Amino acid sequence: MMKLSEGDKVRIIPHVFWPDGGTGVVALPNAAVRSALADKADFDSTQRAVHGESVSATLVWVKFDQPIQDGEGDGPYPEGEVEIEYLEQIGQRD
Repeated sequence: MMKLSEGDKVRIIPHVFWPDGGTGVVALPNAAVRSALADKADFDSTQRAVHGESVSATLVWVKFDQPIQDGEGDGPYPEGEVEIEYLEQIGQRD
């Protein structure tokens, strides 16, 4: 599995959750997100594993280069979580 680090540049492959795709930079979530999800996630890393009853996913926090809408038409969001399988690394931290 690909391991992405803070500052890596990525392309989001269009899919159901982020249908327009986009580009961005791997980052730690901001303080508001960390606080809101403190009991549900460990944000010491840019990635976290989420396990469901029949599915597991690795999510990566991305600050989008341009705000994008999600698959439900909400947003546009300046940043968000993207499943690692829908990310392509296009560069590293400057």
